[in-house]
Amino acid sequence: SWTWSNVPYLSDRATCNWNNEVPWDNEYALGVFCVDDSSVDRILMKQVGLAGTIPWEMSLLSNLAYLQWDTNSIVGTLPTEFGRLSALTVLWLPSNNLTSP
Repeated sequence: SWTWSNVPYLSDRATCNWNNEVPWDNEYALGVFCVDDSSVDRILMKQVGLAGTIPWEMSLLSNLAYLQWDTNSIVGTLPTEFGRLSALTVLWLPSNNLTSP
């Protein structure tokens, strides 16, 4: 498992519990949040040291509505597969090193 700021990412806990147990709408919320404890709909990973490119596999999260990965070290471009994310209403990626295709 991997823990950052007391958030048990990639742990044996259910994916919907990979968060710091703060309500998603609180400014201190971090982690993965789900609707109905079964489907990922929010990922809040602000200022956690994420580095690298955004994996296209994120586009497989069909109920993802909110993605906040600001102030990390994300590089490259947004995967074209993100066009499949019909539920996505908020994509917040400022203060990274993204480029346009």
